[in-house]
Amino acid sequence: YYAERGAELIARVKEIVGDRAEFQFKTSWVPPNKRESKKERRERAGAVVAERRTAEKSRRNPKAKPYSIGGYIRTGPMKAIISMAVNAKNELSIADHEGYHAAEDWVLNAAERTIIANAFKPGRPLFEKLMEKVRRYDLENQTNLTDEVSSVPEEARAYGFEFWRRGELQAEGRLAVIFRKLQEFFVRI
Repeated sequence: YYAERGAELIARVKEIVGDRAEFQFKTSWVPPNKRESKKERRERAGAVVAERRTAEKSRRNPKAKPYSIGGYIRTGPMKAIISMAVNAKNELSIADHEGYHAAEDWVLNAAERTIIANAFKPGRPLFEKLMEKVRRYDLENQTNLTDEVSSVPEEARAYGFEFWRRGELQAEGRLAVIFRKLQEFFVRI
């Protein structure tokens, strides 16, 4: 069962970024009692912010807890690792989320990244809609994504794409075109 789930997750990410030799995929089963706590997640989010200020090319915290539900790590100029838990509550959403991080790093051009970043800036209407959805998700699932989304711009963008893929967030104009580009990337290659 878990091998099939892992293959499905990898296929979902490949739909977004293509079947690239640069990516190494890791899927695992994460023990529920070993998942990061809310405090650890907030600390990791803070570490990601600090890392962004010092390492422009780094997209995720390479020191992420080994029991994270998902992660994207750029390990070199031509290599990245995408990890996902096969027993997460919504595995396909994790694939969308981590796939977005990879796409932002490898697929999107500078203009597209700017459009997405502007759409998910704090105070912008789409960011506020995302925050509303995230707060509701936190209440329903007893999670704390709100802190991460509100304090880490990369996470706001990735959760924005994830919620859009689930049909819970509407994208319009150029942002919708870019998100559809990612959704249809695999078909074109």
